[in-house]
Amino acid sequence: MNDMDNLDSQIIAALRKDAKMPFNKIAQLLGVGTDTVFRRFKKLHALGIIGTPTIILGSQECGFEGMVDFLIKMKLGVDATRAISEISHLENVYLTAQTMGDHDLYCSIFIRNLREMVEKYEEIKKINDIISVETIIYVARNWTIPVSPNLNPTFS
Repeated sequence: MNDMDNLDSQIIAALRKDAKMPFNKIAQLLGVGTDTVFRRFKKLHALGIIGTPTIILGSQECGFEGMVDFLIKMKLGVDATRAISEISHLENVYLTAQTMGDHDLYCSIFIRNLREMVEKYEEIKKINDIISVETIIYVARNWTIPVSPNLNPTFS
């Protein structure tokens, strides 16, 4: 179901260019009232088309030297819900998801150094019903990351 019209699309386009653009400026650009833009924004948010506004941080500026993807295999026939929950609550987890194919779970975690990567690896391996964990390490890249409850940045 698509409850968007051309005005909604124009509002989204304006916000994509500048997410901090005030509603009155958007209204002026589009030739409508500020209340119209505000109501449309609220509607788009309620429909889930526009997510909750958030702060985006730079990973290196937050003290993260890299990111590690963990490719996880579980015991055959085990429900992965509990493992996903445990992994998702680890510090600095960016994404945890169930997958199809050679691995059962996928997890990305921001790391400050290799020692921290090894600690996360060991924590994940200790979770019940996990039989193997492989890693892919990414360094020397500055990612944009949304603020989340598990993210613990260190600013210098």
